[in-house]
Amino acid sequence: MDIHGHWDWSVRHPVVRLSFDGKYNAPGEIEGDIFEQLEAIERHHNLAPVPTSDTGPRRLRNILDRLRRKAGRQVVVLVDEYDKPILDVLQDLELATANRDYLRGFYGIINAAPSMFASPSSPA
Repeated sequence: MDIHGHWDWSVRHPVVRLSFDGKYNAPGEIEGDIFEQLEAIERHHNLAPVPTSDTGPRRLRNILDRLRRKAGRQVVVLVDEYDKPILDVLQDLELATANRDYLRGFYGIINAAPSMFASPSSPA
């Protein structure tokens, strides 16, 4: 779909950029990288870390909600190399499956975000 004609380019939205250009050749590496990226996003947007967000998906949901409330508008999420953690380890079916399953839950937060965070005045 061509979004250019359907987007109000004069309105500024907070942006969250995630990149999966690293190496994810061992169990747990993807979650560690996600936590590092989410911590950097919190610092960039001057958000205090929330230690109760014990998983990457929960922490991302928390960040998106806080940014939406702070800005008063929806957050744009950009994901670079979204499938690399799976493609790089296809020779290890167990790890590829684990990475896929983790990312499925993580990306599920992004897919649900428009309905979860539709309006700045909506309850948490």
